[in-house]
Amino acid sequence: MVTSSAVLSRRKPADFPVNNPDPLKPFSEPPPRATVCFVLNALPHYRERFFTLLRQRLGNEGVHLRVLHAGSHGIHNIEGNLEWAESVTATSIGPFTWLSLGTLIRGADLVVVPQIIKQIWIYPLLLRRTLGFHKIAFWGHGKVFSSLPDRRLARRTKELISRHCDWWFAYTERSAQVVNQEIGYPAVQITSVNNAVDTNALAEAQSRVTVAELEQLKSSLGIHGSNTAIFVGGMYHNAHHTKRLSFLITACQQIKKHLPDFEMIFVGGGPDQHLVEAAARDHPWMHYVGVKKGADAVPYWSIAKLCLNPGLVGLGILDCLALGVPILTSDIPCHSPEIDYLESGVNGLMVEDHDDPAIFAKAAITLLKNDPILASYADAGKRTAASITNEAMVEKFTDGILKCLNLYSNPITKVISP
Repeated sequence: MVTSSAVLSRRKPADFPVNNPDPLKPFSEPPPRATVCFVLNALPHYRERFFTLLRQRLGNEGVHLRVLHAGSHGIHNIEGNLEWAESVTATSIGPFTWLSLGTLIRGADLVVVPQIIKQIWIYPLLLRRTLGFHKIAFWGHGKVFSSLPDRRLARRTKELISRHCDWWFAYTERSAQVVNQEIGYPAVQITSVNNAVDTNALAEAQSRVTVAELEQLKSSLGIHGSNTAIFVGGMYHNAHHTKRLSFLITACQQIKKHLPDFEMIFVGGGPDQHLVEAAARDHPWMHYVGVKKGADAVPYWSIAKLCLNPGLVGLGILDCLALGVPILTSDIPCHSPEIDYLESGVNGLMVEDHDDPAIFAKAAITLLKNDPILASYADAGKRTAASITNEAMVEKFTDGILKCLNLYSNPITKVISP
């Protein structure tokens, strides 16, 4: 066993936060230098790999990671599971959510919370920060990405609370700019993490799919043409966010009139899935396959040439980029920050006129008829996805956490096995 040249930590045992689950038994390893606690309203499946990697990475720095979550509260069909994560009870109070944290965060040095004003359990944590019990970091969009008038109060409230923290983990570079320039938070305490999913796993899963498997899938769906498009995501709408499924179904009908071999696959679920189910019953060339998670969705992506999503685009854009299926979307005001990953005309396309299904359909037809353009978009998308990974996000979070806790000036010994 050899050690690196890093300076040994000089903190005494009394300086370490106590996090031993059984105080009557000694630690089998040195106690952690610090404990970081992520508190989430829900744990979606696409965060499992990220938290697993982050726990390992922080562990290498002597920092203990805990994840507290309320299971599938507020999400449908995408809940995840981590054996080491801790469950808490969630209670809905009208549009608000309360998490019963009790003493679970006692001993935490840093608590990372989402920037969601309707999560009212956050406010007591902000008070505890003021009293010096722990530090707080926000992780989020930076602002309400909607220009609707009835969101003004929400934006002002979010801006107000967003200044009262010790660090900021912004979803994207645009989010970081918002936090700095519009909210007025110091740039030196902001980390742009480039919100990601496990794009490497998606690409690996795609590489394992055989031509025979794809032909079998097409046969089972009754797909015989070469112009197949796909929609993957939640099926819902509300006053501020919508997937615009009725708009999409209308556009698909117009595409079919001009491309007789056009086929459309819908993957996902939610309150509006009945619209897709009804359309699939009336049009045999529309195929609703339900919810498919992670690698299970990859074969469906692999038989599609184009992703059609005229509504809100969020983290799912990384699936398009990583799997080489260019996205066609529209310029609506409620896209999530991850829309920044789209370079229109380079790795996908955004239609400026978002009100007319005929214009959206025309753009889709043009792309489906132009394989070289689609291939160019697909190649560019894969290059984009290669830099936006869970691994890269873990490094950025680790860097921000160590800076927030002032641990860079107090490094630990690195033990290297021969």
